[in-house]
Amino acid sequence: MSNQPDIYYHPLVNPGLFGDNRWEIIEAEPPPSEDKWLQAHHRMATSMIDIVNGKTPEWELVNGQNAKLYLEMAMMAHASHISGSRVSLPLPDSNNPFDSWK
Repeated sequence: MSNQPDIYYHPLVNPGLFGDNRWEIIEAEPPPSEDKWLQAHHRMATSMIDIVNGKTPEWELVNGQNAKLYLEMAMMAHASHISGSRVSLPLPDSNNPFDSWK
């Protein structure tokens, strides 16, 4: 947990990991505070409590339906790589693509 910036910019789409000094820090206004992550956790916890109490949460949280969709989109990238081709959404098989990869 620190007050370091959250956003960095690089002019290349896929830059090297080391030895590249073209990274730029995107400054935030106001600068992040020391407890930015603690505050974020408090906001999410408050939103969860609001949902349980039937109130509209301050922040939209990932529910079961969204979580399934996001996981499937991540698995699409792996399935596409394994098959060497495009795959469709929804995936025809809901299993982990790595389970059948040889």
